[in-house]
Amino acid sequence: MYSCAVGRGLGRCLCIASFGAEYRGKGRAIGRCIRVAHLQYHNEEQQIQRADVYKACMVAAGYQP
Repeated sequence: MYSCAVGRGLGRCLCIASFGAEYRGKGRAIGRCIRVAHLQYHNEEQQIQRADVYKACMVAAGYQP
């Protein structure tokens, strides 16, 4: 019984660590895509084009915008 509790606890730790790594990866992609969009369309009048670039960058990185 003790080994099952340890096993389940370890599984939860691995799951949380995996989620944390995925979250950091998405966070990096968000930051990178924001920078790319601002570099291509830096004027405030071009917000729609900037949003399109951001969305395309996120999809290319494998995430939903």
